[in-house]
Amino acid sequence: MRYSPWLVVVAALAALPVLAQDPPVTLDEEDLTSDVWHQIAYLTDAEDGPPVILSAGPGFPAALAMSAGHRVAALGPDGQSPMAWHPDGSQLAFVSDSGAGSSIVLASPTGDSRVLATGLPGRAYSPQWSPTGRFLTVVAPEAAGASLYLVATVDGRVTRLSTGTVDRAVWADDVDVLAIVGRGGIEVWSPEQAQALHVPGTESVQGRVSWSHDAQLLALDGVLRDGTKGIIVVRPSQGTMAEVGVDEPGLRLVEMNPAREELLALRPLGGDRFHVVRFAPPWKDGENVTLSLGEGYVTPSSVTDNAPLASYSPTGQYVAFVAHPENSMLARYLYVMRDGGTPICVSEPVGVQSINWYRDGSRIAFTGRRGSVGRLSQSVYITAPTGGGYARLATNVLGYEWAPGADALAYISPLSRSRRLALGAVSTATGEERWLSLGVLRAEWQPR
Repeated sequence: MRYSPWLVVVAALAALPVLAQDPPVTLDEEDLTSDVWHQIAYLTDAEDGPPVILSAGPGFPAALAMSAGHRVAALGPDGQSPMAWHPDGSQLAFVSDSGAGSSIVLASPTGDSRVLATGLPGRAYSPQWSPTGRFLTVVAPEAAGASLYLVATVDGRVTRLSTGTVDRAVWADDVDVLAIVGRGGIEVWSPEQAQALHVPGTESVQGRVSWSHDAQLLALDGVLRDGTKGIIVVRPSQGTMAEVGVDEPGLRLVEMNPAREELLALRPLGGDRFHVVRFAPPWKDGENVTLSLGEGYVTPSSVTDNAPLASYSPTGQYVAFVAHPENSMLARYLYVMRDGGTPICVSEPVGVQSINWYRDGSRIAFTGRRGSVGRLSQSVYITAPTGGGYARLATNVLGYEWAPGADALAYISPLSRSRRLALGAVSTATGEERWLSLGVLRAEWQPR
């Protein structure tokens, strides 16, 4: 599963020390536009009422009210968005909360809407489309925990898949197979199964979960047979499992390769320092990616578990990772290594805090700050995996996402110390900035 940088940054701000930063953005209503390179839906905090979903796009004279007539649900307990575009961009699903219960509403890019499903518990959150768009999942609080509901998009039929202890749901990348992560372990569901089935050996799931490219394997952070923490790879269809690494306790999962049976792991060295290690079947001995730079290089700890400072490209042929000499913490560079090659440095030492590949692997966006590893005043940069220079596109960036054509980035920026957030977009070719709205909580480009 690939995580969006939108969710990585905002929640961590309150815990940060005050650092010198670029001046916050100053905007007035007349500075805003609804004419932007691609259509984008965004959730605003609507100071005089509940949140609303608006949309901007090419040639839009004014923002389009996609949630008109419906009360949009609040963010989830960990900031999960109440909305999600269909994988082909044909419609936007969002949760509507009446207080007594929740509904799933589908809105078209032109703003027409219809209720797909009703009768869900109140305060439901985090709608997620399956890869084919045939299903939606939504989480809802119940009793002392949370349950997972499945909605069939052909007829709106609602099925409760798992109850009481659900933490999150993780769809595979290309097929409609779902991992349901809970306190009792992992259950797997597919359209061919009448129910979600428990996966033996996953009772100790501790952190990240990632599907293999073909949805046959599932890697997870768990507890090994000897009681130490490590990475487990399971094959749900056969109920088999393997432990990753030989005599390497404490390995932490980054993700599985999106093209083949392989995974990235973090090997702890102590003091929030790691090595990035690549493993392939039989999962025993790994290739140390960080040490390919030479002795004494380490990969730093990420700001959150959802943004490890290592990542496969979407095609699986590259690994991007952050590293610095052990005795020079601030000299943090972004490196990219192609299969069978040596790492290439693609940045200055800007304290890289997140890595976000464009979907075809041709470009990388990353955030960083010169002279500091803090989160405030982060700038967003873009570069190619083959190097050749990089561009700084925007400052004071809290979250960002590639536009579907790679010709723009959308980003959220604080207006002042009040931390009210503005949504901006910047051209990756010219650096032109356009500001779309104030008081934005989440945003998502329309896929295409």
